[in-house]
Amino acid sequence: MKTFITWCVATTLGLASLGAAGALGTGAVAKAAPDGYTITIIELPHAIAPAVAAKLPYDLRKDFTPVSLIGTAALMLFTNPGVAEHATVPGWLAAW
Repeated sequence: MKTFITWCVATTLGLASLGAAGALGTGAVAKAAPDGYTITIIELPHAIAPAVAAKLPYDLRKDFTPVSLIGTAALMLFTNPGVAEHATVPGWLAAW
């Protein structure tokens, strides 16, 4: 295991590409040569991006293959406390 970790550290190049909630960096990975070494971590913004962005530089279903779940995160829905119909999810949805 130590040898594998040493190899990973020695052969890894990190690239932090900021912008558009990660869409620019994810697009770069999608366009990279399929060499088996180029990977990305896809987070929540990527899951909702198709619903809020008119055009993305990648297609999550066609350009990527899931490898492993590496973590989970809690998501919370907040609303203005002064709006009574938004106090529950059904009430919030009905208000739309």
